[in-house]
Amino acid sequence: MKDYRERNYLNFLSEDEYISSEDIALKLDISGRTVRNELKELNKVLEMHGAKIVTKTKCGNILIVDNREVYQDYLSEINNKTSHKIPKTSQERVEFLMEYLLQSYSYVKIENLCNLLYVSKTSLSLDLKKVREQLQVYNLKLNTKPNHGIKVEGSEFDLRLCMANYAMDNTGVLQSDLEKSKRIECLKMIADILTSSFEDEKYLISDTAFQNLIIHIYTALKRVQDSNYVPINHQIKELVKEKNLNLARDIFEKLESSFNIVIPDDEVYYIAIHLAAKETIYESKSNKNMVISEEINNIVLNMLKEVNETYKIKFFDDLELRMLLALHLIPFQVRMECSMIAHNPIIKDIKTRATLAYNIAVSACNVLEKIYKKPVSDSEIGYFALHFNLALERKKKIINKKNIVIVCSSGRGTAKLLAYRFQEEFDKYLNKVITTDILNLRNIDFKNIDYVITTVPIDFQIPVPILEITCFLEDLELETIKDFFKKNNNQSLLDFLDPELYITDVDFSSKEEVINYMVKQIKQVKPRVPDNFYEAIMKREKLSPTEFGNMVALPHPYKVITEDTFICLVILKKPIVWNKKKVQLIYLMSVTNQENRDLQYIYKVTSKLFTNKKYIKDLIQNKDYNMFCSIIKEIEKNI
Repeated sequence: MKDYRERNYLNFLSEDEYISSEDIALKLDISGRTVRNELKELNKVLEMHGAKIVTKTKCGNILIVDNREVYQDYLSEINNKTSHKIPKTSQERVEFLMEYLLQSYSYVKIENLCNLLYVSKTSLSLDLKKVREQLQVYNLKLNTKPNHGIKVEGSEFDLRLCMANYAMDNTGVLQSDLEKSKRIECLKMIADILTSSFEDEKYLISDTAFQNLIIHIYTALKRVQDSNYVPINHQIKELVKEKNLNLARDIFEKLESSFNIVIPDDEVYYIAIHLAAKETIYESKSNKNMVISEEINNIVLNMLKEVNETYKIKFFDDLELRMLLALHLIPFQVRMECSMIAHNPIIKDIKTRATLAYNIAVSACNVLEKIYKKPVSDSEIGYFALHFNLALERKKKIINKKNIVIVCSSGRGTAKLLAYRFQEEFDKYLNKVITTDILNLRNIDFKNIDYVITTVPIDFQIPVPILEITCFLEDLELETIKDFFKKNNNQSLLDFLDPELYITDVDFSSKEEVINYMVKQIKQVKPRVPDNFYEAIMKREKLSPTEFGNMVALPHPYKVITEDTFICLVILKKPIVWNKKKVQLIYLMSVTNQENRDLQYIYKVTSKLFTNKKYIKDLIQNKDYNMFCSIIKEIEKNI
């Protein structure tokens, strides 16, 4: 067995608790059978060095140390055989390879990489596939040259963007402690220079963008020191405004002085482009001449039209949202023109905790993708989602007026008087008030009715909540009715899940197979589902993957196309790879195209369910419908 594999196993094995072979296999991206065989091999070695592995059925493996001194000598011998930390998992190897290859100016042989990482060519090939996918985001490629090896290739501009954005999430797996210390010192000097220049010019920037800019300038300085310069074409120069260019020149002079380096003139435009792409623009007294162009106004209007057509949510009268989107689009245009990726450290939280806002932003950004003829990154979508989330919160503060039917035993005349009293007392809660008697109640179309208020018992089923009152509204009843209007704003999520669409223990190998199966099951229960329902779901998958994390996927149509809101939930026998993540629980939701809906409530309950690891673990293990119901009731009670 290779040294790196011994080290990996010993890192996972504990003297305090058991770990199963399957859990180790998952961490190392290898089969359980391989783990069991290699643990037997490792145990023979350990027995000669003061330790052993004990395997217990249904518990797993545990490390027993009989001779601590001999075992410690063995560990020291293993650890001294390499000068750098060996990545344990595929993800760690990808991070290592990204940093190593981006820093390599010449071709690197596959054999050398295998020796560095202590992996086979087959394993390395799988890791390099992921590296290629990450590089492709920045228009870079991994070029292969026979007898030479592999090398990252692309424009200097794109290389820097990749290096800097990658450095925001990774802390230098190849750097020594001394190199890390020097790096921190350089970053602090750059931060001080930027702070000084920004205060002088009253330039506004978010904390995240500020940290990102520091890394980009640090990367640029490193590249210039190695004689790698970025050529700036005429198109990019046109994107730079005079104020950003003057600020860049000020930063430029301070950098040359502090780092004792000569920087080519084109690098000033490189800094200016980043300033234009990262500026936070506010409509304020300090920005009297800020004018939103007709072009940007039209883009915002088209984004809101797309949202209305897709989700039947109208934001046209939200002037605050329209202004925020317009101001956001000014630096966004620069980023799109230059293929710059905005770093968003909270994108995972946005997706999981503001799911509706994120889905709305996906729809709105569909307009931007058509304009710029390139995809909008998840990070950028996340920033747009924050604006939509605030707009949704503002909408919540507006009372959703209800349509009611008043039923009275003593005839329509008395019902009319009662209706006038209701409109007088509850005007802010009511939109339309219909009066009827018990005989004609069966003829009412309840499609747009929210509640029935009645003075007589109703002995047949109707599809909306019923409140019984007396003919004379007493003060106590008035309070009861107010509470009724307030509390009945939300339906339970369980109202939208037919038990026949709670499906467990099915086996598929791809998301296409799962979605196709779910659509067929839905059409049996909901025959009025449109014929293009499957195509609508797959179109949404192409816009942005719906894997949620936590072993969950949330597929749904790209727009609201069904008359009813409904849910279909499938729990697979074993997980599948959805897009990049493993998924075992699939929650397919379609929202009604009718306007009187509380989407935020539905998505809030959904988010609470799927961000809770215990809930998902329990559902996947037990697959019990009653358990699902009890979990939803618990969530809704807490909300």
